[in-house]
Amino acid sequence: MLPRSLTEMAKILQPLARTVACAMVAGRLDYCNAVLYGSSSMNIDKLQRVQNTLARVVSKTHRRDHITPVLADLHWLLVR
Repeated sequence: MLPRSLTEMAKILQPLARTVACAMVAGRLDYCNAVLYGSSSMNIDKLQRVQNTLARVVSKTHRRDHITPVLADLHWLLVR
C-alpha cells in the first residue's frame, strides 16, 4: 500500500513543486536584473544552465530534449 500512497502524493506535489520553482526563478531573475546587466557572458551562461536544469526537473523532460518549448510552457524567458 505504501507505493500507491507515494504515487498519490507525487501527483499532488508535482503542481506545487512547479509553482514553487516558477516563483523562485522569476523572483531571483527579476531581483537581480540590474546586477546581471553588463555581466560577463560566462556568468550569464552559467545562470542559463541553472534555469534550464530547473526547468527540466520541474517538467520531467530529458536532457536531450529541446529546452525552448519547456521554458515557453513554464512562461520563462531566456536569460540571454
